[in-house]
Amino acid sequence: SNGKSLENLLRKLLSIALKFGKFQDHIFTNSLAGLEKAAKIRRKVEERADRGDWGRKTLDEEEGRVFLYLANPKLFEFVELTAKEFDKTLSDLLKMMSKQIDEVDFNSGMDDDQEETGPGMKNQDALPFLLFRLDFSGYYARQARENRKKAKPKS
Repeated sequence: SNGKSLENLLRKLLSIALKFGKFQDHIFTNSLAGLEKAAKIRRKVEERADRGDWGRKTLDEEEGRVFLYLANPKLFEFVELTAKEFDKTLSDLLKMMSKQIDEVDFNSGMDDDQEETGPGMKNQDALPFLLFRLDFSGYYARQARENRKKAKPKS
């Protein structure tokens, strides 16, 4: 239930990160290919100039089109939507983890002679640490506080 939900949110978060990583790789690969193409065009222009053949209208246009795909609004839309989806999923994951940490009764199920570092305790101790590592700058905690303030009706 809660463990399954945590697992699902973590899987979703990692899936979003993977999707963005693949997108970033695609952009980087295309940019490198564009740089190579632009360099070839410049070499052609230099060769023509060395021969005394000036004027590079068609080459200027061709060079200008090399990186035109980077101006595609769909690329920016993808980045924006992916960032929002990542933020929401990470925020949900952090809320769920925080809620589980708050619900942990560190004394339940322990006998007086039982050592405090049993396997259950290690998992429970790991949650606050993982929560801190995922939101080390406190960004999502601040966002949650701001959202709660906005949601409160003004008297």
